[in-house]
Amino acid sequence: MDRILYCIAFQHDWRWVAAAAVVCLFGMGTATHLISSSRTAQGEIRPLRAGIGAFVSGLAVFSTHFLAMQGYEAVDARYDVALTLASFATVFVSIAAATVVALTRAGPLFRGLSAALYLSGVAAMHFLGVAGLVVAGHIQWDPALAALGVGGGVAIATAGAVLLPGRAPGGRLLAAATGCLGVIVLHFVSMSAMTITPASTVDTGWIMSGDAMSLVLTAAALTIAAVAGLAIWTG
Repeated sequence: MDRILYCIAFQHDWRWVAAAAVVCLFGMGTATHLISSSRTAQGEIRPLRAGIGAFVSGLAVFSTHFLAMQGYEAVDARYDVALTLASFATVFVSIAAATVVALTRAGPLFRGLSAALYLSGVAAMHFLGVAGLVVAGHIQWDPALAALGVGGGVAIATAGAVLLPGRAPGGRLLAAATGCLGVIVLHFVSMSAMTITPASTVDTGWIMSGDAMSLVLTAAALTIAAVAGLAIWTG
């Protein structure tokens, strides 16, 4: 527990963490609205709304992870472009699959399966993204803490998806919020499992600077905001 609290309090800049939380909540709320409303949509609008919802969800989760990484004070963040793109593709594929599962049939079983698949994809994105960090050292993991982060995130998101929709006003949005909480738990507990041992390294491949990543994340946040505005305008 001490390692987790230390990671939150001292190894992450709270301003980046706050930005990550806002993007996650806003993006997941928008995605939930779009995917839920696609159930009652007719014709070509149904897959369009579901697809846009899945896209926004993936963009929100990807942005949340890398915004938090930008605020990770233990490293001067730079990123291997190939691994970063792989993490980007992984989360989009998993969330697309989770959306298909969620829309296959209504009910808690399919919602729970969808949430578990979604968080499993987020976990894969997280560890691929961290593998893409370019640092002056070697990254080592505490397997027990890493497993706790993944298991805790999956459990929280799945419980929210199974228990909340239909049981209270705004249940779907509360479920989206628990999905965000699952992502946040996964990130911080897993990051507390990581240790960087200083060592001299040589940069190879295509490397993205932290400033370039900030521009990418700004574009992602603006895209989420634009889609949210469009979703509100069109109902």
